[in-house]
Amino acid sequence: MKVSKEVSEIIYSKDYTVSLSEKAIELRWKPQDQVLEKLKNAKDIPFNKGANDFQKLKNLPISFVTLKTQVLTEEINNIAIKGISLEGSKNKCNQDRFGASSFKIKNKTFTGDATCIILMDGFNGTGFVEFALPRLHSDFEKEFQESDKEHEEHLYNGFKRVVTRLQRDWFDKLLKENNLDESGSTLCAHLIIQRDKCVEIWNANVGDSRGMVIHNSKENPRLNFIQTSVDASIDETKFHNSVANWGGVIKNGQLGPLKMLRALGAVTWNICPRPKITRLVLNKDELDTRQIIVAAMTDGLTDVFGTRKIGSELGLGSVGEDQLALSARELGVKQDDVTLVTASFKL
Repeated sequence: MKVSKEVSEIIYSKDYTVSLSEKAIELRWKPQDQVLEKLKNAKDIPFNKGANDFQKLKNLPISFVTLKTQVLTEEINNIAIKGISLEGSKNKCNQDRFGASSFKIKNKTFTGDATCIILMDGFNGTGFVEFALPRLHSDFEKEFQESDKEHEEHLYNGFKRVVTRLQRDWFDKLLKENNLDESGSTLCAHLIIQRDKCVEIWNANVGDSRGMVIHNSKENPRLNFIQTSVDASIDETKFHNSVANWGGVIKNGQLGPLKMLRALGAVTWNICPRPKITRLVLNKDELDTRQIIVAAMTDGLTDVFGTRKIGSELGLGSVGEDQLALSARELGVKQDDVTLVTASFKL
């Protein structure tokens, strides 16, 4: 098997159901009173000083969340997870959310551990992201724990079912509560599976958040950048049919108030919530033994820096996740929340 130069999509039309257990996942967000005040004022710290302050936070033993800034530092399955999310100045609180979890996958052709990284770029409030993030971690674990199907079919259809259930349950919740909450979110979810001879990286993407993989190959010692997601931006004509099918109307370069063509939540805007699912396979024999980085980021970062710029900085280690996010917030003109999550590991 050769190193994939492009992300390939695997399509299965046959649907099926699996039995689900009730085992819940424990989320590991914990408040840190000793740094809370500093984080509340983080957006007022000049970049050259703020970078040093955030560098110290990388060594915290547990992750924590505040309304304005979120930081994650953790190791799962020998994968170092790092994340930073900074509030833009246009909202009263940070509407982005992210998290990481680990669980077993078992199907007809594979049994082993998987690491799941989830990033959500919320908009129009935090109602949906607060509802969705813990459910996604829990539902992915339940969905992937056992199946008699082939591995690829199991995961591809599993991603679709989890996202479909999430959207349905959110609608049901609002109807039951007679609530017209219009909040919503993008989704960029990575599933990392280290097999005997290869590394398998799945991505389910809804909206314009972006995923990428950074690695070295033996034949090409320079950094390789592979985008694992497809942006559902307003100018991507491949998504226009789904807009019409869901009753949406593109007007003046926008779908309702959004400049993207797919999203979760957003109950009043007739926007398609279907994920674009991709699978990337990297052959270990053809990879350099140096670091592999899987990254997910919101448009608060990608609107400021291009994919190659972000990949180069992360791959070369010239700046950290915190410094890159702080730079984007200082340079950005949209005053958007900026979130970046990475998962790095060595073979």
